[in-house]
Amino acid sequence: MHLCNILEESQQAVEEFVECHNNDKAFAKEVFKFIRDTLINLKEWELCALYMQDAQYEYERILDIFDKCMDMHPINYEWAEDFKEKFIRDVDSLCLILKENQKTSEVENILKQAYKDMESRGHIDMKFLSE
Repeated sequence: MHLCNILEESQQAVEEFVECHNNDKAFAKEVFKFIRDTLINLKEWELCALYMQDAQYEYERILDIFDKCMDMHPINYEWAEDFKEKFIRDVDSLCLILKENQKTSEVENILKQAYKDMESRGHIDMKFLSE
C-alpha cells in the first residue's frame, strides 16, 4: 500500500469521524479511542481535546489497562515489554494532546505520576518522548 493511499484513508476516516461528531456526539465519544492515533498523526489537536476532557481520568484508564495486562502475563518478558511500550505510547499521546492545547501543567503532572507509578511497579527504565 502506498503512503498516499494510507493518508487518503486516514483523511477519510477523520472526515467520517467529524461527520459523526457533528451528528452524534455520544457515539463519537465512544469511537474516539479507535481514531485517536490517526487524529494525532494528522495534528487534529482541537478535535482530540474535545474528546479528552479529563486528562487524569484518561491517565488512570491507561494505567489500569497496563496493570491488567501485566497481571495476566506476569512472567512473559516479551509481552511485558510490549505492554510497557504501549503504556509509553498512550501516555505520550495523552501528553501530546495536552501540550498542543496549551495544558503544560497537566503534562507535567501526568508525567510525574507516570514515573512514580512505574517506579512503584519496578519499571524504572521507562522514558517518555513527551518530556
